Amino acid sequence: MQNGITRQLEQAQNSAYFSLLRHLFETKRMFFYIREIIGWGLMILALYLVHVALDYVSNRQAIEAAVVAGIVMVLMRASTMLIRVSTAARIAYRDSQSK
Repeated sequence: MQNGITRQLEQAQNSAYFSLLRHLFETKRMFFYIREIIGWGLMILALYLVHVALDYVSNRQAIEAAVVAGIVMVLMRASTMLIRVSTAARIAYRDSQSK
């Protein structure tokens, strides 16, 4: 039984999907994309919260709108920072690979 499981694991590791994942982790390119995806996700969340804050303003709930606007500011700064860092790291990586 153990020999069959070991053989299946070796076959799975040799498949194209796992070789692609191994290549991405070895070159550390995966972290560029993870950072960028998280950054864009935070940006979308922040834009949704802007909509929520505007709804609070239209209902004359200024305190709630101010709290949500503060959260939006933090999310926008964090998301732009993640996107900038990801882009800069990708450019630096490509530059180091070309030399």
